[in-house]
Amino acid sequence: MLVPIHQETDPGAVNRILNDPGVRPWIADAAEGPIDVSDKVENPNIVFLMGQFGGVMLMRVMSGIWEVHTFVLPEGRNGWSLEMVRSAQHWLFTKTDAYEVLTRIPRTHPAALGLAIKAGMIPEYHRPDGVKFNGQVVPVDVYKLSIQDWMMKADQLERRGAEFHEWMNKEAAKHGYTDPHEPDPEHNRIVGATIEMFMGGQSVKALMAYNRWAWIARHATISLLEADPPTIAMDIGRLTLAGGELEFTPWKKTMN
Repeated sequence: MLVPIHQETDPGAVNRILNDPGVRPWIADAAEGPIDVSDKVENPNIVFLMGQFGGVMLMRVMSGIWEVHTFVLPEGRNGWSLEMVRSAQHWLFTKTDAYEVLTRIPRTHPAALGLAIKAGMIPEYHRPDGVKFNGQVVPVDVYKLSIQDWMMKADQLERRGAEFHEWMNKEAAKHGYTDPHEPDPEHNRIVGATIEMFMGGQSVKALMAYNRWAWIARHATISLLEADPPTIAMDIGRLTLAGGELEFTPWKKTMN
């Protein structure tokens, strides 16, 4: 279950966490003294996602590529931080153009490294003089997570895809369509991610993510029929997002 998070637009709320005595010493690349992120909150390419005990800063560094940094109060480091990061990954991959997220981890910050690994990130490369941390320049390790890896690891996606298939089969049956999809855990994962992106306002990205899998799996691809309202053509019908709700219409009203 994803923990609740929200996009924070109040710099004071972010500053209070960042400057907490239990958090401030662990913030890398920061000048001496209190931190003020007012300019970053106003930047359209930077997003702060916050939950009960802290959050993440997401920076869009180029098209499809984002950088993430986490800040969590001590009381949130007993498991909550990992669930919060997973919620942030879901938000990032379903509501933005992100295809890959990166993080820079000081070699002397084992807690940050452990969190990144538990969150599914993998090492990409190492820089010997990469980051200022605790008053000195230390080596930095860069870790990454692609949208394809996320789709195959995120726990909630398989359940979301199965729920969608169950709903779609029931809707199709109302029109006499009696050829439902067979259960397929991998397909459910991809469908779950696709639906979440579609409902998150990323219809073109949803199409590309699904069709990449479909091409390799030799499954029927999908196409975008309309941009407004977003409408996807599938093998047995079309799916429309209208007023925040999904509507399914099979190509044929009845089948014998």
